[in-house]
Amino acid sequence: VGTLLRLSDALGVGLPALVEPPASRAPKLTRNGQGAALWTGEAGGKGMLVAGTEPPDVVELWDWTLAPGERHDSEAHSDGTRELLHVQEGTVIVEVDGNRYDLAPGDALSF
Repeated sequence: VGTLLRLSDALGVGLPALVEPPASRAPKLTRNGQGAALWTGEAGGKGMLVAGTEPPDVVELWDWTLAPGERHDSEAHSDGTRELLHVQEGTVIVEVDGNRYDLAPGDALSF
């Protein structure tokens, strides 16, 4: 038990997380338009969190719409975070670490 406690402390998780069976991961359905709107732009744009997973391997699926002329500035995420972007229609300029990327429909960017 002492070894398990030291291991759980080192990992930053509680002991139950190491010894309990994994929680069931029942499917979660999010219908069109039912995601959480976490950003709205002045011209009607929106950032919707459509779906996400639980720690430790968190993955988020977002649906972003930017109206012409809108921009969304974001602080840097924590180390190890990866972003995937796919343009469905229109164009968008993405700036990452001072580098500019001009994206058109069908283009994708990972960073």
